[in-house]
Amino acid sequence: MHPNGLFLLVGFNNSIKILTILHNDLYEHWSANVIGCRQCKFSNGGQFYAVTHGSTIQVYSSWTYNIVWIVRGHTSKVNYIYWSKDDLKLFSCDVEGTICVWNIPAKKRENILTLSGHQFINGIFTPNYKYIYISEFSGNIWKFDDKNLLFQIPQNIELNNLCISHSGNILIGSTNNGMIRIIHVNKENEQLISYYDMYVHAAKITKLAISNDDNLIFTCSDDGCLAIINLYETNHEANSQAQKQRIKKYYSEEMLITKSDLQTKTDIINKLKKKVNIMMQKKDEELEAKKERK
Repeated sequence: MHPNGLFLLVGFNNSIKILTILHNDLYEHWSANVIGCRQCKFSNGGQFYAVTHGSTIQVYSSWTYNIVWIVRGHTSKVNYIYWSKDDLKLFSCDVEGTICVWNIPAKKRENILTLSGHQFINGIFTPNYKYIYISEFSGNIWKFDDKNLLFQIPQNIELNNLCISHSGNILIGSTNNGMIRIIHVNKENEQLISYYDMYVHAAKITKLAISNDDNLIFTCSDDGCLAIINLYETNHEANSQAQKQRIKKYYSEEMLITKSDLQTKTDIINKLKKKVNIMMQKKDEELEAKKERK
């Protein structure tokens, strides 16, 4: 979804489409023939969107819908992409275990790391953009910086989605059986403190997100449910003034509607107003008639 909440980027078997979100419908706004798209994501600012196409990534402008950069460098299919918070970097990993970090303004590859024999599912930047956590099918979570692998967090279950709290203290992963795992990490020595599991859905969790104040976790699943879980960090740094400023957001109350729907609603309103005026006029005439009889 676009950050303004009015547009939806969807990948199909033979195309990608941008759909306008109306008050009661979805309207096709733009489409392109891209076959076999596995991942498509708007940037956090909404000015770009990235689309995977085999071993390449196509970066589009949201204003012109033109391709601004075709990212080449992977030798196998790209199965995950992720934007940094400032939209200056794009993270990608392929099915052969190659991880790349791309510099969007410079249009070049910044970092590459290959771990043969490992099949990575997804990854996520830390809030300061210095490190990346990545998860693989075996369940392990890896952390690396610009050039080197730093350490591994062993896990005994596959985590198909990852997200991180804005303080960087908590990692949250989802599973294929409807469970989420909340992992507490010590930022000082980068060691696992504790984790606990929570069953939320009856089917595979497809998406995972955390609120800007780190208090709520949002999950959606193949069972058709959206779950909201309370999460309260014990770290007092979460209440810092900087985070309070970040929490202060202003959300739009506008929504989109087609001209035909707007005209139809306007006509209905005008007809109802006429009916109300006629009824009021009849009521006034009845009252006047009663007064004359008295």
